[in-house]
Amino acid sequence: MTRTAAIIDYGVGNIRSVTRVLEATPLTNGDNVEVVVTRDHDQVLTADLIMLPGVGSFGAATEQLASWKDDLVAAIKGGKPTLAVCLGMQLLFDKSEEGDGEGLGIFSGNVTSLTAQRVPHMGWNEIVDASGAPSSVPWAYYAHSFACRPNDESIVAGWTTYEDDRFASIVRSGNVLGTQFHPEKSDLAGVGLVHSFVAEVLS
Repeated sequence: MTRTAAIIDYGVGNIRSVTRVLEATPLTNGDNVEVVVTRDHDQVLTADLIMLPGVGSFGAATEQLASWKDDLVAAIKGGKPTLAVCLGMQLLFDKSEEGDGEGLGIFSGNVTSLTAQRVPHMGWNEIVDASGAPSSVPWAYYAHSFACRPNDESIVAGWTTYEDDRFASIVRSGNVLGTQFHPEKSDLAGVGLVHSFVAEVLS
């Protein structure tokens, strides 16, 4: 049996690497994952998994989503498995300093500029859990200038500190997983996080 994963196309960026990661997910029931990159609303909403990729800007992405935002929010809040990376994770929140437009509001909180002196935050950094112990992805690759500030820290599965700015780098609630880093560029642990999540929600 084939399970479908729909990557929402904001109209910019190269997402072939994350497509390959999704397609390579070993599902425990022997099914395979077929990935489609699309702007077709019905194709997204009827897929088994929705992915919000990490390319583009907040304002441009919210503009692309505006006409069908309510349907997308209803699907995600209704339990549709959703993976959101970098910009995609930021879109799960209410709004961003990066641009106009309302986020999806799946999680309460805003996206603000990093308070670091050197921006953007580029390269590898470590991730810890709430206790300060290494997370399931101990190190990951980042490329961002803005960060999510959740109102409810119970959704945060991983924290990263850049200079003196501590921000949420992994969020998880139910069937929704968001990462501020790029898992497809984060070696075996990053890829493993995606495979583990997709296998859990689609097997």
